[in-house]
Amino acid sequence: MQDTRTPALINLGATAVGTAVNFIYFRYLGVKGLALGQTTAYTIATIAALLVMRARLGGIDGRRLTGSIARITVAAACTGVAASLAAIGLGNAVGTATHGSQLIQVVGGVLAGLGIFVVAARVLHIEEVSAVVQLVRRRNR
Repeated sequence: MQDTRTPALINLGATAVGTAVNFIYFRYLGVKGLALGQTTAYTIATIAALLVMRARLGGIDGRRLTGSIARITVAAACTGVAASLAAIGLGNAVGTATHGSQLIQVVGGVLAGLGIFVVAARVLHIEEVSAVVQLVRRRNR
């Protein structure tokens, strides 16, 4: 849409909200509150961007968008479970006492999660992932 100002303003607002809620959440939840503060800020930014886009485009095909979000959520949940199980399994197998074993645990969890996401994206027919794959293939030719 050739508009860099609107997303910048949305992000500026999200940063302000995130900073404010981080102080509140940290007081009651400690470090975990900071993660919740980021989640709150990004959620507000997403909603604001969605409302702006809907107004500019005259609609956003909510039914299709809801279906995509549902499929992506399922794939993300599968990814999280796979990454967690792989990290726990690797932690039990190689330990976590050294940086090397911790690296194995993290890399293994990431690779397991990525692999499951790719499989889930194919099984669930997530169009957005297919579009990215096609774009990468075209650019690499």
